[in-house]
Amino acid sequence: MERRDWRALEEVFELYGVEDFDEKKGLIERYVGMLEEKRAWAGLTSRALQERAPAAIAESVTLLAALKRGPTRVLEIGSGGGLLGVVLAVACPEWEVTMVESSGRKAAFLAEAIGACGIGNARVARARAESLVGSEEPDACVSRAAGGLEETAGVALGLLRPGGRYIALKQSDVLVEVEAASAAIEASGGKVAGILRPPLPRSIAERSGLSLVVIEKL
Repeated sequence: MERRDWRALEEVFELYGVEDFDEKKGLIERYVGMLEEKRAWAGLTSRALQERAPAAIAESVTLLAALKRGPTRVLEIGSGGGLLGVVLAVACPEWEVTMVESSGRKAAFLAEAIGACGIGNARVARARAESLVGSEEPDACVSRAAGGLEETAGVALGLLRPGGRYIALKQSDVLVEVEAASAAIEASGGKVAGILRPPLPRSIAERSGLSLVVIEKL
């Protein structure tokens, strides 16, 4: 694996109060190495995204701006290669993270990665997220590049316990998307609690259009 500059990740760990940087960076480096090795086989991520892996991983940590620390059951919708779910499980070992992925190869990669890295607080469900309504009731649902809000918010709200939160990590101006999804969100028993521009290290903030859409289940 090529040598990467992980200073942005160290900065974001410090910014969000995540401890044990060296140990957790080691796990993340091992995971990224596996991601590179299996990218073509499983169609995991674009080459462009992998080239900016440290920044992308740092962005995943910013979901802590919208979620409380402490024991929390988190379900990720459409995990893909795991850049969100794996990173959150490493950063927050007190969480129970379920990564939901319908692709057999991607789910197999995720299971292999969490096993090889010894990430004991994560598990993989090979399924479509909507099929788990009634069998899962997480405290929080999260997603990154899993589809439009009008679709994913309804699925998340069907899964969440009352008072739970759905946080969607978006990379562009989301006001139009949120407006288009507002009726579907209300019909599914939710409300938009806010759109956050989470703090990021200066080294990547200028190049990031990151927003967190926070939706609460009533």
